[in-house]
Formats: sequence, structure tokens, C-alpha cells
Amino acid sequence: MENLVKIAEDVLTSCLAVKTGEEVLIITDDSRKEIGEAIYEAAGNLGCEKLLMVMKEREVSGQEPPKAIAAAMKAADVVIVPTAQSLTHTNARIEAAKAGTRVATMPGITKGAMTADYNEVEKLTAKVTEMLTRASRARIEKDGYVLNINISGRNGVPSPGVYREAGKCGNLPSGEAYIAPLEDGSDGEMIID
Repeated sequence: MENLVKIAEDVLTSCLAVKTGEEVLIITDDSRKEIGEAIYEAAGNLGCEKLLMVMKEREVSGQEPPKAIAAAMKAADVVIVPTAQSLTHTNARIEAAKAGTRVATMPGITKGAMTADYNEVEKLTAKVTEMLTRASRARIEKDGYVLNINISGRNGVPSPGVYREAGKCGNLPSGEAYIAPLEDGSDGEMIID
């Protein structure tokens, strides 16, 4: 548990830039309660006003949390959500971000998933995002199938797992960059298994 608390402290400082005195709300479910409790302890170690809310596990990702949790999300400075199912695409998360809350959702999180150096993740994500933005085509190959995709003129989108400003939100752990292809610029075949 002590190691998990230390990892949680690193996540709170490097990914969410929590400051002494901020209200940090941890929302968890019964399946991730141990992780939620470690984050709760870490927030206290960092001098934050810490709150822990435990709900029953949602049936599917995107299912709204209870109304009391949604209201608390809008009032907190920082919300971190280690749960089995994702709250990323819920109205509760959207409204909290509009209110200026920094939100990190952690769907399916396990104890070992948060040990990355997020300064390095942020740098690598920026590099891959820039590569996507400069590229004009993407080629995907699998099992003898090839799909060519036109991405010319599109911008890569970073998702580094760092949410340090008011209203910023996303998943943790993260560290990805993505891009949308042009709607009429693909050819070939792809196998999806």
C-alpha cells in the first residue's frame, strides 16, 4: 500500500499539478476501492482537502454516476476517478470540466499502470503528434491486408495524460496521439479481429 500511495502522490503532482489546500475528490467503485484509498491518502500527504466517494460499479462505460457525485465533481478543484467503467464521456465529467475542475478518469486501472514518468510521456506524445500532423498518409498492414489512409491537412491530437489547468480532463494512464483520416481518402482492406 505504501508504494501505491507514493505512486499516487507522483500522479497527483505530475499529471494534475495539485496544490496544498486544493479540494481533491476521489471517486471510485467497489472494485477499485484500494486504489481510491491510496489516492485519498496521497492527497492528504500533499496537504489537500481530500474527499473519497465510493459508488457501486457502473454497468457500462458512459453510465452517469449518482447525482450527489456529479454535483461534487463540479465543486472540486481536482477529480480523479479510478473505476472499472469509464466516466470519461458522461455529462457529469463534461459539466465538471465546464466548471473548471481538472478531471482524470482511470477506467480499468490496475495497481501497476501509473508508474510512467509523465514528463517523458508528455515529450514523446508531442513528438508523435507532430509526426502525425506532418504526415500525409498512413499505412496499416495486418495478416496480408493493407489499408492506406489519407491524413493530409489534418492535425494530430495529443493525449499525454497531463491535466494541469482548470477545466482540463482526460484518461490516465494515457500517452497517445491520434488523428482522423479524410473521409474520402482511404483505399485497401483491413482485417479487424
